[in-house]
Amino acid sequence: MFDEYLARLSQKRLQHSKRTAKRAKQLAAIFGINQDKAVFAGLYHDMMRFLSAKEYLSAAKELGVAYGKEEIASPILLHGPLASAVMAKNGIDDSEILQAVAEHTLAKAGMCDLSKVLYLADKTEAARNFTGIEELRSLAEKNLDMAMLLALEYDAKWQEEDGVPFHPQTAAALAWFRQLLTNA
Repeated sequence: MFDEYLARLSQKRLQHSKRTAKRAKQLAAIFGINQDKAVFAGLYHDMMRFLSAKEYLSAAKELGVAYGKEEIASPILLHGPLASAVMAKNGIDDSEILQAVAEHTLAKAGMCDLSKVLYLADKTEAARNFTGIEELRSLAEKNLDMAMLLALEYDAKWQEEDGVPFHPQTAAALAWFRQLLTNA
C-alpha cells in the first residue's frame, strides 16, 4: 500500500528500513507485542524521508501536522509525524502503529510498548554503530523502559556535545522515563 513511498527512498534508507523492521520483529517477539504491527511500523517508519526541507513544512501544513520552531529549524524532525499522517489518511486506523511511527524520531512521554520497540529497533538495527551500541542492543532485549532511558540519555549527551538543543518533546520523554524507573 505504501510501497510507492519506499520506492522514492535511497537504497541506503530502504535497507535501513528493512533492518529496522527485522529488529522490530525480534524485539516484539521478546516482549509479546504483535509482530505484524512491529514489522509494518519498522518498514514504513521512514517512508517520508525522501522530502526536502521545504517539502516537509509544506506537507505538514497540508496534512495538519503541528510543528514549532524546532521543526522549522530542522524540518526532517517531521518525517515520523508526516508518515503517520499519510498512513492515517490512507486508511491505517491502528492507533498503536500510528503512534509508534509518529514518535520514532523524538520519543514521547507515555509511549506505548510498540512505540518503544520501534524507537529502539531504529536505534539498534544491525548497521548502527556508535559507542554504547552493544550495551543498548543487549538492554533492549531485556527491558524496554531501561533501554529507552539509556537511548535517550545517549541522545542528550550527543546533542549537548554537538551544541544542538534538545527537543522539548524528547526532554520530556527523558524526564518521564527517569521518573518511571525511579518509582519502579
